[in-house]
Amino acid sequence: MDSDEKKFLQSVREDIKDTSGQNNQEKLVYFIVGLSVATVIVAIVSFALLLSKNSQVTSLEAQIKEEVTVPLQGLAKEKEQVTAISSQLEVLSTALAGRIKYPQIIKDLALNTYKQTRWDSVDYEGGEVVISGKASDFMGASKVVSAYENYRSASGVNLTSINIDTQAGQVGYSIEMKVDEKGYKFISKQIAPANQTSEEQNAGR
Repeated sequence: MDSDEKKFLQSVREDIKDTSGQNNQEKLVYFIVGLSVATVIVAIVSFALLLSKNSQVTSLEAQIKEEVTVPLQGLAKEKEQVTAISSQLEVLSTALAGRIKYPQIIKDLALNTYKQTRWDSVDYEGGEVVISGKASDFMGASKVVSAYENYRSASGVNLTSINIDTQAGQVGYSIEMKVDEKGYKFISKQIAPANQTSEEQNAGR
């Protein structure tokens, strides 16, 4: 092989080598570009998924707040109100437990007296009653006593004095009796605590 052929072959080898090097560089560039693009795509997809998850979490939190938290807060407020009202009723019930319905006692005394008579005075203290009045005659005064003896809340009915009012033409009288105040107390039912169930209330009865 002469020198010209050798030079030609050497030139071809160099051209092939240069071409191969350029191809490798291009492949490397394409690989880097492709890897970058893939990384960007993965980042975008991951960010989109993250946004979607955050949106779902936010929606779930709002749903929990609407369906659970808010109703629970409302129940807590209602329980506080019921407890406060129950406490107020208990205090009121305790305050009324020892009170006597005095107007009702006087009303019942008037309803149970003999109709054809009138009162001059009524004294009441600690269940002890003294009534002074006038009747048309002795029979009328006797009927006043009988009427109070039939009054279920009265006991120990006693005619303490009787006299004749000649000017008025009537008979004056005084009657003493004892009135049972138990039937005239403000009745207070036991109030169950706010957190007591109906079964517990029934069990306590």
